[in-house]
Amino acid sequence: MWGPPGTGKTHVIVNAIERLMTAGKRVLLVSNTNVAVDNAVEGIIKRLAPTAGRVIRVGTPRITTVARDERVSLNRLVEARQRTALARLSRLEDTIAELQSNHPQRRLADSEAALAGFDPSEHRRRQARRDNQHRAQQLTAQVQAAALHAAEAKGNLKQATADELLAHLLVAMVYERIARHDRDQAAQGLAEEERSTGLSRAMSTMRRRQARGAAHRAERELDAKRTERTAAEARLRQAGAEVSHALYVQAQAATIAQAHEWAAHAELHQSTAVRVKEAAAEALAAVRQRLSIAAAAAQPSEQDLQLLREAEMRGLPQLHEELSALRQSAVECDRKIRECQTQHDRLVTDLADKRPGMQAALIAEAAVIATTLSMLTLKKMILSTAFDMVIVDEAAAASLPELMFAVKAARTGATLLGDYLQNGPFVDPSLPKEDLIKAVYTRDCFEIFGLTDPATASQQPGCVVLTEQWRFGWELTELANRVAYGGLLTAKNPKTCEIVLVDTDGLGKALSGIRRARPDAVAGTWPIGALIARALAEYHHPRDGSVGIVTPYKEQAETTQELLAESACGPAIEVGTAHTFQGRECDIVVFDMVEDGRGWVAKGAHGSDAWKLQGLRLFNVATTRARQRLYLIGDGAAIRRRGSGPLGALRHMIDAGTIQRVLASDLLGIDEANAPVEETVHHDLWSALQPYIRLVGMYDEKQIIAEVQQRVDSAASSVWMWSPWVGKHSLGLQDSLVAAHARQVEVRVMALPEKEINAEVRATLNALRARLPHVVLVHKMHQKIVVVDLRWTFVGSMNILSHPRRPAEGRHEVMIQIDSARFARQILSFELADQMRNPPRCETCGNTMTEAKEAGRSPDRRWLWYCGRMINGEPCPQTLEFPERTGRNRAGSAPLKRNSTS
Repeated sequence: MWGPPGTGKTHVIVNAIERLMTAGKRVLLVSNTNVAVDNAVEGIIKRLAPTAGRVIRVGTPRITTVARDERVSLNRLVEARQRTALARLSRLEDTIAELQSNHPQRRLADSEAALAGFDPSEHRRRQARRDNQHRAQQLTAQVQAAALHAAEAKGNLKQATADELLAHLLVAMVYERIARHDRDQAAQGLAEEERSTGLSRAMSTMRRRQARGAAHRAERELDAKRTERTAAEARLRQAGAEVSHALYVQAQAATIAQAHEWAAHAELHQSTAVRVKEAAAEALAAVRQRLSIAAAAAQPSEQDLQLLREAEMRGLPQLHEELSALRQSAVECDRKIRECQTQHDRLVTDLADKRPGMQAALIAEAAVIATTLSMLTLKKMILSTAFDMVIVDEAAAASLPELMFAVKAARTGATLLGDYLQNGPFVDPSLPKEDLIKAVYTRDCFEIFGLTDPATASQQPGCVVLTEQWRFGWELTELANRVAYGGLLTAKNPKTCEIVLVDTDGLGKALSGIRRARPDAVAGTWPIGALIARALAEYHHPRDGSVGIVTPYKEQAETTQELLAESACGPAIEVGTAHTFQGRECDIVVFDMVEDGRGWVAKGAHGSDAWKLQGLRLFNVATTRARQRLYLIGDGAAIRRRGSGPLGALRHMIDAGTIQRVLASDLLGIDEANAPVEETVHHDLWSALQPYIRLVGMYDEKQIIAEVQQRVDSAASSVWMWSPWVGKHSLGLQDSLVAAHARQVEVRVMALPEKEINAEVRATLNALRARLPHVVLVHKMHQKIVVVDLRWTFVGSMNILSHPRRPAEGRHEVMIQIDSARFARQILSFELADQMRNPPRCETCGNTMTEAKEAGRSPDRRWLWYCGRMINGEPCPQTLEFPERTGRNRAGSAPLKRNSTS
């Protein structure tokens, strides 16, 4: 069955399988791609809703819904039977993951790294010296305190002694007061007695004078009475004195008691003060002795103290103390991991041992087995039981040995579905180029049966041709008919599918030039295609459905994938070559042709030339993936030059107005005020490009110098400039470059060498080289580019360092400025900036090699550093090849990294 894209091959497969299953037949469905198998399985699921195990998908489904369907996925069906064991396996994996994530080994490694150079023994010795210092400082403070205490005790003793003396003096004073009182009383008695005695004598003398002659008896009686009275008075005075003494002593008793108590307290205080003073003196002596010992011990140096502070600030002593426990924890954690891993491996082995038996049983019980041709050769159990019917989808892309291996499993018959105008069998380049090998591996099944054109296929009774196109509208149907099918297809889908050519013509080599590994090579990469493809993908996803980006070459696909890597929609966008897209469909398809008239698409054609036919096929595959809109990115000038093949078909449909052509250069020059009319292709493209490639402005020769100079004056990290000629009119800009270099901005200038410029320009170039240390001379250079701070990019037709400021003196030129860090990196990568940044030193003369050129003949052309310095009147002949580039950057250089050094 020959079925071009969109003609219903999958629909036929689903109908056929439904009828075969109803009839009790067993079916094997195979294809060379997972997508083709999954498309059919998905259709079966939707149509039949089979019970678990009736239809089995063997292998790794590409479509998520199929992969997750527990009714059809072989892996899911086996997992259902091993659910308990798998749950235990999952728990073990979680435990191992947790142990590994919390493994002490990381902390141990960090600790050991931190402790590198740390000597714990020397640290302890430093600590001991510091402790000696601290102890001496503490003892010094203690000596000072003890001395103060001793002095205080001495003063207290003096005070206590004085208080004791004062107390005893007070007691003596009290007794002295009593004695004085007694003396005063005695003196008063004597005075009264003397007064009494003197009176008696005076009266006696008077009486004797009066009655000298009285009777002697009366005088004697009077004397006796007087004597008695005197004695009585003396006794009376004595009694009064005793009473007065007693009363006074009684009055002084409290004072006496207080004086005695104070005296006793003073004696006790004085005794205590003596003991305290003696103890303080002993303590002071002891502390002084300890201080002398401590002062004699080793003291830390300033370096010791600094090293101790640093170690303690970093926590090294504590880390060292924890190291042993951490090592033990790491060992224990390793033991637990090994134990869990052993259990895990044992369980996995057990599951693996049982899995083939479970798979074989499920496969044997299924009515439909769906898998890829490669998986069919690996899973021998699939063919352990016979199938009534074998259906092979995308059979034209399968090799004959693969088809024969699949078809031999059929008991009743086999149906091969495909399109020989899509991708053919993949041929391993390492296979021998013998005719037999070519006949077996390069021809598809249609060619084997002679079905190489629509007429032959229609007349062959064993071949059914599907001609009604249901996937896309009449526009793509017309393109497919013009390129591949010669009018075979008829459009049945009433919806339109717009086709838009994004024309890169006029953007200049820097943007739209294709970098090829060799001049005669076909494959290559270009920045503009990847940039536009990403912009369109971001604009259409997800509002317009699924988006796919197709390109002929692996290198361009990888470049585009890198651009999409940082985009929010990146994971949802399919990017690949036409070979990887066969069998897939997307609402929006962007076909980046990487085409300037020398590519594979331009060479595509019908005929016996397999390489040209493959170019036509890849164009046919890429363009027939779209359901709603197809974008083609290519050089319009190359398309206008072609009269046949895919590009000729595009030219005819553009002229007829079926394909809309949009100049990318026109869109880049439009601001929001002049934006295209909404809900048009032009507006969609303009909207897509605006956020990603932010066009700052477009400038003619009257404006550009001032704009570039302003950017250079404000540069913070780097300035890269490609200007073939350096003229006298650029002195102002040269001053800005020199000033930028002086403030540590990386300034790199590329210009033509002296041999390729006139004498006047040569003088200006040499003057610039004298002022700037990093000027590289590139042979046959023509590009005009300025990149500032890996963000601002100027590209266009004007020699920045040579064009006169007055327009009358020069030609009309144009430059555009783009604000995009990624675009800037792409441009620098495209121009080999990493190589230009680091000129090597000449091994012959020792000078830096500052000239670069391409040398050799195709296909061995390569970039070389060239010395050329004059030695003894002759140029130094030393050359050195640029480092070889591999992988996606084989046609460019590695992505440039930011470097702010000058």
